[in-house]
Amino acid sequence: MCMCLPCALYSVIQYSNWRTNINTRNHFLNCVTGVFKYVPIGACTGALGLPLLVGTVPLLLLFTVEGVATGSIAALLMTCHAGYIPIGGFVATMQSIGTMGIYIGFDFFTVATGCLAGMGLGGYKALYIDDFVVSLGALPSSFA
Repeated sequence: MCMCLPCALYSVIQYSNWRTNINTRNHFLNCVTGVFKYVPIGACTGALGLPLLVGTVPLLLLFTVEGVATGSIAALLMTCHAGYIPIGGFVATMQSIGTMGIYIGFDFFTVATGCLAGMGLGGYKALYIDDFVVSLGALPSSFA
């Protein structure tokens, strides 16, 4: 075993590079496992959540299948316009969705849009939010 100074420095540098490569490899594996964990969850949540949101918001404002409920937020919105409801406006759109019921949101476009949005948010969480929390040292990488 050589104990000269250049050999010792070379050994320290190689050990440092080896540790850096392990940290980089672990970071890459954490990112990959995070993506495989959060993207499918986000896709399923978005595919169900967005259509339910589209169908539920008009019902919460009481734009119902029978029409506008008396004394509701929907009735208040209609009285604010003094009886004139613009075509394609918010109130007209909510009334159209409300008359079709909660299942109006479950069409291909809304489900696909929710799925893609959920995938994007899941990937964002895996790559940026979890990575930021781990880099702050707030959580060990096994908890993120």
